[in-house]
Amino acid sequence: MKENQGFIDENMFFAKNIPGQGMPTAMNSSTGQLTPEQLDSIINNTNEHPEVRKQAVSMKANLFPEPEIVVEAPKPKVTKKKKVTKVVKKETPNINNIIEQKQINDIEFGQFLQTFSTDIYADEIRLISNEDNVVNLRSLTVEEYKFLSKQLELFESRNSILDKTAPDYLYHVRMLEFSLTNALDVVLRKCITNDYPIENLTIYDWIYLLVYMRLISRGEEASFKITSGDGENTTKEYIDINISEMLDSIRKRRKEFIMNPMEYVEIEDGLGLYLMIPTRGDVLFTQDEQTRNPEASANFISLAMCVKAYVKDGVANIMSPHQRVQLLNSLSYEHLQKITEAYKKNSDSFFNVINEFIRMENPSAEGFTISDFILFFYDF
Repeated sequence: MKENQGFIDENMFFAKNIPGQGMPTAMNSSTGQLTPEQLDSIINNTNEHPEVRKQAVSMKANLFPEPEIVVEAPKPKVTKKKKVTKVVKKETPNINNIIEQKQINDIEFGQFLQTFSTDIYADEIRLISNEDNVVNLRSLTVEEYKFLSKQLELFESRNSILDKTAPDYLYHVRMLEFSLTNALDVVLRKCITNDYPIENLTIYDWIYLLVYMRLISRGEEASFKITSGDGENTTKEYIDINISEMLDSIRKRRKEFIMNPMEYVEIEDGLGLYLMIPTRGDVLFTQDEQTRNPEASANFISLAMCVKAYVKDGVANIMSPHQRVQLLNSLSYEHLQKITEAYKKNSDSFFNVINEFIRMENPSAEGFTISDFILFFYDF
C-alpha cells in the first residue's frame, strides 16, 4: 500500500526564502547563493533557535571575513620654534628706589677702591733670584705718586738744615735715607697684588721690582740722575736709559750674582759659614739696629746679615739676625776679611751688570750705587 504524502509541504525542509522554516540555510549544500545579508537575517532574527544563529555567525566569519583595518596613530604636530632674542632693558638705578642705604666707612671704602687699583695694570714677574717665585705687580696710583713726592720733599727739606760739619752728620743723612727706602717699601707692598712678603725679597729682587714698577708706571724711556764726587766736588749728571732693556740685561746675566749660597768660608775642619744674599728684611734689621744704637757700624751689621748659617757636622744651622751679629763679633780678622771680600764681590757683580749696560749708550757715565737707585724712584 502506497503511503499518501500529499499533506507534506515540499518546501518545508528546503525553504529558501522563508526564514525560520525548514532546514537552516547553513545546512544547504548550495552555498553559492548565500550572501552576507542572508546570514545577517538569521543572526538578527530573535525568533530563530540560538544554535542556528550561532552557526550563522560562524559561517559568516568563515565565508565573508571582514578586512582588517589598520588605524595609524596620528603624527604629532611639529611646531617650528622661532628664535627669540631676549632684549634686556638696562635701567639707570634710581637712588630713591634702592631698598637699603648706608653710610660707607673708611675701611670698607678702602676695600672698594682696591678693586679698581688692582685693575690699573698688572704684570706677572718671576724673581731673578728664583724664577719659581712669582710676583704680581701693578702700576702706581696718583695718590702713591703724591705720597712719594711728599717723602722726597721732606727728605730734601730736612737734609738742607743739617750741619755738615757736625760729627754725626753722616748718621743723620743715613737716617733720612732710611725714610726714603722705607717709603718705597710702603708703595711696593701696595703694588704687589698677590701679597708676596717684601721681607723675603733678596736685595737684588727688591731693586729689580722697583725698577719694574717704574717701567709699568712711567714707560720705558727715563732719565737717570747720577751723583759723582764728594763734598764741594759733587756733580750731578742725567743720562737717558731704556728701562725695559736694562731689566732684560739684568735677567739675562742673573747667574753672575744670584748664587745662593754665594760663598762658603771655612773656619776650621768640619766648621764653616754659609754666606747668602741679604734680604730686604735683613736691611730693615740693620736700619733698626743703627736707629737704636748710633754707635753701631752699619757696614758691620750689613756684613753680619749675609752670614745666614754655620755648618757643623754636616748640618747647616740657620741663625737669627741677632745671632749673626754675635757670631761676627767672635770671628778673627782673617775670617772677617774673607766674608767682606765675598760680600763685596757679589754686590759688585750686580752693579757691574747695570753699569756696563749704561756705558753702552753713555760711555762717559761713572759707576753708581744703590743710593742712586733710591733717588731714581723718586724722580718722576
